[in-house]
Amino acid sequence: MAINVTRILTNYPEFGTFSDVINKTGINELTKNRQTITVLAVDNDSMGSISGRAQDELKRILMTHIVLDYHDTLKIQRLGKRSITLTNLYQTTGVAQYGQGFLNMTKMSPGNVVFGSAVQDAPLVAKLLGSVLAQPFNISVLRVSTPIVPPGIGKAVLAPPPPPGLPPPAPSPKKAGVPSPANFKHKSAPAPAPGDKAADSPTSGSWSAGPGIGLAAVIELRMK
Repeated sequence: MAINVTRILTNYPEFGTFSDVINKTGINELTKNRQTITVLAVDNDSMGSISGRAQDELKRILMTHIVLDYHDTLKIQRLGKRSITLTNLYQTTGVAQYGQGFLNMTKMSPGNVVFGSAVQDAPLVAKLLGSVLAQPFNISVLRVSTPIVPPGIGKAVLAPPPPPGLPPPAPSPKKAGVPSPANFKHKSAPAPAPGDKAADSPTSGSWSAGPGIGLAAVIELRMK
């Protein structure tokens, strides 16, 4: 069965811009001879972050959004908390460098899955927002939050900031530790009265009485 991405996305006007670029850049023709793909679709508002770029650059960017394997939300849910590498359509061009033809999909938690370029040190910028369409095991369309621009193809698009008005995250509680010696104030012992002399310890040098024990009591205890 030939896969026609633009025809599939016709029923989803929120991805009209994404579908239009797929069609104009010829990516749609490259997918028709494939039997299994996963499309990481970006909605119209998020596509605005890469609008105005050269058509060749847009083609290379969106080719990285075509994964050459089947992944739907059910399959992703079965993954453990780990990262996997996905091969994308750009890898088939023969010009992909330094991992541009691969994506990193990381499952942070059951409801938090993120994507990014597999190029070293590239950020995970696109969050999985849900499933648009699933036809096992031919085509899956997943909605992601942000276009993925691999380093070396164009200027990166960072993940959008959190909505305004949200309170900043609470600071992490500090672990209780051993107080620093600098936090202690030295308290010197009272000077002995004239004529008094501390008795020598029978075991180890000097011996000092604890609070509330007078010198006479110390001598009495020593004599016993």
